[in-house]
Amino acid sequence: MLLPTTALLLVLVSLHQPADAGRQRRQGVQSADSCVPPEGGQGLCVEVVQCPRIFSILTSRPIPTNLFDYLRRSICRRDASGRPMFCCGIAGSGGTAPLVAGVTPRPSTAPATTTPPTQPPTQPPTQPPTQPPTQPPTQLPTQLPTQPPTQPPTQLPTEPPATEPTTILGSNPFVLSTTGEPVATTTIAATDTTAPGSSAADNILPGLAECGNSNVTLPRIVGGRNVNQGDWPWVAALGYDNGRGNVSFSCGAALISRRYVLTAAHCVDGQAGLRVVRLGEHDLSRTTDAVHEDFGIESRTMHENYDTNFSNDIALLRLDRDVVFKKHISPICLPRFPSFIEPAVGAQPYVAGWGSIQYNQRSSNILRDVAVPVVEPASCVQSYARFQTVRVDERILCAGFAQGGRDACQGDSGGPLMSPVFNPGEQTKYYLVGVVSLGFRCAEPGYPGIYSKVSHFMPWILRNIN
Repeated sequence: MLLPTTALLLVLVSLHQPADAGRQRRQGVQSADSCVPPEGGQGLCVEVVQCPRIFSILTSRPIPTNLFDYLRRSICRRDASGRPMFCCGIAGSGGTAPLVAGVTPRPSTAPATTTPPTQPPTQPPTQPPTQPPTQPPTQLPTQLPTQPPTQPPTQLPTEPPATEPTTILGSNPFVLSTTGEPVATTTIAATDTTAPGSSAADNILPGLAECGNSNVTLPRIVGGRNVNQGDWPWVAALGYDNGRGNVSFSCGAALISRRYVLTAAHCVDGQAGLRVVRLGEHDLSRTTDAVHEDFGIESRTMHENYDTNFSNDIALLRLDRDVVFKKHISPICLPRFPSFIEPAVGAQPYVAGWGSIQYNQRSSNILRDVAVPVVEPASCVQSYARFQTVRVDERILCAGFAQGGRDACQGDSGGPLMSPVFNPGEQTKYYLVGVVSLGFRCAEPGYPGIYSKVSHFMPWILRNIN
């Protein structure tokens, strides 16, 4: 009898009944969710969609009967909903993986793992709705007003949620200014229905060996933290002329090739002062930092159907020269490789930026990150139903905790939502799955953050890079 994946998971749940479930769950937290897969070596306790090997077994039809025992022994614990999580072997950990979906994983070097902090997430903001993007910068002399769209949403129930550059854990004290004259942006009249041939993109975009490489350890914290230098080597800071001869950083972006970064359209629209793309940055307060590199902007391309309601909130910036990839500056993978799996509901991709730590507060000088769970689209639609101009559809991805407390915030706009994919026998790769777009205040209970869904916009991206 063939079982649907959901039914099989329920069967596996019934098979996995540890004698001391409570104690095992506590141990799982203390050991950072490290585990030993059936084939031996080291592994990480992850959701089924984050382990291609297990996922391929569960989605194969029919499922080989000799692998049922392997699946049962791969279960490392259950999540809060009772769904099983699986021990996915990591590269170079020793052990020999069985033949799964016709592939025998090759051993390679395993990344180190550390115990994630168990501290509570950043406390949810208590301030009122984010002020309109066109308001002046925060009081800091080095900050710029929040950058977003030129049409600020109000705080009325019928208006869209605050759309200031949503920052990911904190707000950047270097906030973007919206005082400049509107800048001419390149728009291309095209639809998102047909992607060009892969040959052109292959000549511009990095291969799988070059992209998505990070020295960050997994599993990661769930509350938000200052990152280590080089953890997210593709995260970029966008600098704006503040009218006083200084540059303020108030939006984020992600490096996707030697010449392009991907960001939110509202970080570009009407922003004549956008001057600099900074790569390799860690601490914005250190002006003498020799690690970061600044690039000029040769051209900017907003999605031709972007509007101030934040639909199609995505843009490309072409740098004035090629980027030389190195340990602390390298691109993230776009969702165009066969190994990519879209994060499922409940999966927790990471978002990073220099945004505010609390709503309407100062931004963070140091790059911060947080893990946020992907939310069911129908639930996201319900959350934003009262905001008449916010459209929740296939173009966006929603992520955030129902109880709030952890989210992107002012100043994080345009930054990346990053999903890890564990490939047995190979290094974990990070994929760009979302671009920070908007949200209601910051980390507000019941209001997940809204991200432009990168996989939906891949045809547009491929057409507009050259």
